[in-house]
This record gives sequence, structure tokens and C-alpha cells, in this order.
Amino acid sequence: AIKNSSLFFLNNFGSLYSIDTSTNKINWFINLNKSIDLNPSDLFYSNPILAYEDKVIISTDPYFYVLSAKSGSTISKDLITSLTKPIISKGNIFLVTKDNLLVCKNLDAEKILYSLDIEQEIASFLGTKKKSVNLKDISIVNDNIYLFLENSYLVIFNLNGKLMEIIKLKDRLKSHPIFVNQSILFLNNKNNLLVI
Repeated sequence: AIKNSSLFFLNNFGSLYSIDTSTNKINWFINLNKSIDLNPSDLFYSNPILAYEDKVIISTDPYFYVLSAKSGSTISKDLITSLTKPIISKGNIFLVTKDNLLVCKNLDAEKILYSLDIEQEIASFLGTKKKSVNLKDISIVNDNIYLFLENSYLVIFNLNGKLMEIIKLKDRLKSHPIFVNQSILFLNNKNNLLVI
């Protein structure tokens, strides 16, 4: 991730570097991998990192870090695992946990605003029994949270966490969706381009 004149780079061993892009010198680095097992086959996994204002956001298993972009010091460390790359809108970060909770955290106040059980929200909205769902992708479109599910459904929440709509897509997503001129474009499992 790049923010201002800093490049933030996280390697497979859990070392996070801040590099000055104008001088190519290291500003700072920290190791997020606290494992005592030094086996090279045990790689450090995380979602792509995000740079937002003066913060660096890293989602690993099992921690969700918010770090200072200037020093690398830890601002917060929550026991949350995000299934996909978190997304940021209006000072809030949105993510879906491995327990299928939609979590909204305010980055300025370092406070979790809500944590919703997606499966329960869908069941209540449809008036059915709670069923398991698998997330494919998450996006923010027109100030709404779009959750794309593996079973080819699109679940739309507003930014306050209210379920607004559930839409059945024409086919399953193979690629990440792209949004262009009020349309959603994606590839299906047969590599056909679909436009909704």
C-alpha cells in the first residue's frame, strides 16, 4: 500500500516495512509474526494491507491490527479474522469475520460500532430459518455494503448495518465484481462476462 511518500510492504514472514519512496530508505519495520516456530514453510498470511490517513490496517488470522503509519506502533489489536480485504468508507472500516459477522469499526474512535450475524439478518429479512452462507466478496457501492455470496446471491446492507435487499444474480462469481455506470460486471465459472 502507498500513502503520501511511504510504501508499506508486508512479507511472508510477517515483517512490515515502511519505505520512503523518494529516498528508497526504510523508515521503520516491525514483525507481526509472534510465532516461536521458525520453520520457513510456516508462512504468515494476511489480507492485502490498507493505508488510510495516518494508519496502516492489517487483517491476519487471528488479529486485526491498526498501526501508526509514521512509527509502526500498534494503535489497536483486535482478535478478529477477516475473510476478505476490509473496506473503508467515511472513517469506518467494514469486514466480515470467519464467523460470518459483519463488523463496522470507527477508525478515529477505535470503537466497534456494530457486529451483525449475517446469517441471522438474512433469516429475519426473509422470515426463514437461519442457514449457513459463504462470502465471496465485499464492496461499498453508493453508500451501501454489497456482500456477494458463493451461492450467487447479493446481500445489500446500508452503512448503519440495516439489511436493505437480497438479489439473486444470474450466475456465480468467479472474479471480483467491477462497478461501471450503474452496472455490475463479473466473470462466471465459464469465464463469461456478465453485466447486471
